[in-house]
Amino acid sequence: KKFSTLPSMEPFASTLVDQDVYVRKAALSAANAMLESFLEYELPENLENQISKLLPILLESATKLCDDGDDLYALKAISCIDTLICAQHKSVKRYFSGIIDTLAHALRSDSLTIMSKKSVAEAVSTLLALNREDLTSGGHITRLAEPLFRLSYDALQNGFEDCDDDNFWTVFTQISENLPEEQGFNLMAPLTVTMAENSETHVRAAGLYVMSLLVDGLKQPLSELDADSKSPSLVQQMLPFAVRGLSDPSPLVSEAALRATASFIQALDSMFPPEG
Repeated sequence: KKFSTLPSMEPFASTLVDQDVYVRKAALSAANAMLESFLEYELPENLENQISKLLPILLESATKLCDDGDDLYALKAISCIDTLICAQHKSVKRYFSGIIDTLAHALRSDSLTIMSKKSVAEAVSTLLALNREDLTSGGHITRLAEPLFRLSYDALQNGFEDCDDDNFWTVFTQISENLPEEQGFNLMAPLTVTMAENSETHVRAAGLYVMSLLVDGLKQPLSELDADSKSPSLVQQMLPFAVRGLSDPSPLVSEAALRATASFIQALDSMFPPEG
């Protein structure tokens, strides 16, 4: 669909940074609704350029709203950014590093609720699906690793186990599925071992959950990976922590360990097929 006459987005360049907080919030709500509607269509060049100029303003707004603890409007700003990512708008590549910084900042925020952080994780999932090459260049995925792991144990601490809400966890499967081994599984796997050794129950459990999800997301059986691949040896290094977790006094940890052990057995079975 193509339209030549649509309302201008240019006024948002000033209203989103207005001195009056109520004007800024109203502008953010309106911009969110308009972007969701506009980006379904093929837009004229002048409107595309107006939207491009808004993205750095939205990134700055999201960061400030996170710092201010304004959960509702921080989420609206993140929603605007996610809409642009989903639409593969041309501004996304131009401001990609700023998007990563903003999402990482939101995931680390002590002011946002766990449900808002889930929405941030969904934006990361969109990037993993649509911008994998951008993520693996310049170390961008590395900058998201620590905030994502922090979200995993925050989710468990708040009662969101793997079986309760998959949206907290699918991002880790996507890391293995969508990224090359070196920037995906091989980068994340050692961090799960560190978590599995932690003295805090929810951190240990999160490490084991993430272990299993990373293994589940591997694109092919371990037996079919290249001879110089690090993934098989990493899986074998991680397995003892899953087995040890089976006897953990915490049911949360032992259940996570059971899930991880099942994932590892399935992956390793491809390396050691039954004789005969």
